[in-house]
Amino acid sequence: METVWRVVQAQVERTPGAVAARAARTYTYRDVSALAGDLGDRIAAKVRPGSLVALDASSRFSGAVGILAAIAAGCAVLPLDRQSPAARRARVLDDARPALLLRELAEAEFALEESGLPSPPGQ
Repeated sequence: METVWRVVQAQVERTPGAVAARAARTYTYRDVSALAGDLGDRIAAKVRPGSLVALDASSRFSGAVGILAAIAAGCAVLPLDRQSPAARRARVLDDARPALLLRELAEAEFALEESGLPSPPGQ
């Protein structure tokens, strides 16, 4: 099965310097791959493949990088809606019990948070 991450990597191999996205700055496919790959390595160092990772990002570009990074690490992604009330977001996190929360600090920069997430039942 071909994953989105593999499709992006194939595009990087074909056209590394081509424009992939325009946000606060212009990003090439090489840039996107490096950002998502580095974040994916950070995720993989904290959780096992198959884990659920919550994504808290406001920009579309950061959201895309976060999703690609989680996929590269072999994880499922739970995007959070910053427009929804804090209580609803807390309920979503409590119900889903993600192993990790990616919180956007700036465009394509994330903090990885484990503390403050609900514990799995029985722990």
